[in-house]
Amino acid sequence: MVTLGRSEKDWPHWEMHPQGEELIFLLSGAVELVVEDDDGEHVVAMAPGQLYLMRRGVWHRARVQTPSQMLFVTFGDGTQHRPL
Repeated sequence: MVTLGRSEKDWPHWEMHPQGEELIFLLSGAVELVVEDDDGEHVVAMAPGQLYLMRRGVWHRARVQTPSQMLFVTFGDGTQHRPL
């Protein structure tokens, strides 16, 4: 699945893709990805032109620093969400 998303606000939920990795490419703006793993939460600051590979099965969300546009490539089947 390939999607283009615009975000002006932080994501209101966590998401996780159990069937495959997700490529996240920041086209414009500034975003912090919050990634949850066995060691807790980690923040990845992204600037335009940066790519991040989200591992399969990892819970993540985005904190939007400035209005942003992102390109997502993922295997969407089974995508899960949970509240913050």
